[in-house]
Amino acid sequence: MEEQSVPAGTNSRPARAPTAVFAAQALFMFSAFAWLFFAIYTLLGMDSADPNQATTMWAIGVLMLVNTGAMVWVAAGLGKQQRRFYYPALALMAVNIVLTVTDQMGVFDWAMLGLDVSILVLLLATRKLYTA
Repeated sequence: MEEQSVPAGTNSRPARAPTAVFAAQALFMFSAFAWLFFAIYTLLGMDSADPNQATTMWAIGVLMLVNTGAMVWVAAGLGKQQRRFYYPALALMAVNIVLTVTDQMGVFDWAMLGLDVSILVLLLATRKLYTA
C-alpha cells in the first residue's frame, strides 16, 4: 500500500469548527447534563405509595431522559456543521422553550429557559455556518 504525501504547509486534519459552533455544542451538553440530573432526581424522588403519581413521574422522568439523549445527539452533530443536525437542534430548542413556559415556573425552569433561549439565539445567529 502506497503512502500518500501531504504537501508541505498543509494540515491533514479536518478544519476545526468555528468557536460559535463549539459554544453551541458546549451549551447543549451543559443543558443535557442539567436535564440528566433533574431526570434522575425526578425518578429517584417518586412516591411509590401513590400509583398515579408514580406513573406520572415515571413518564416525566423518561421524557427528560429522551430530551437528554436528543441534546447529546445534536451537540455531537453540530460539530459537523450540517443542516441535518441544525434543524433538529432548532426544533428541540423551540419545543423545550414552549414546554418550559407552559409549565409552572420555578428556579430550574427559569434557568433552563434562559439557557434554551441563549442556545436558540446562538443557533439563529450562526445559521450560515451549517451547510447542506
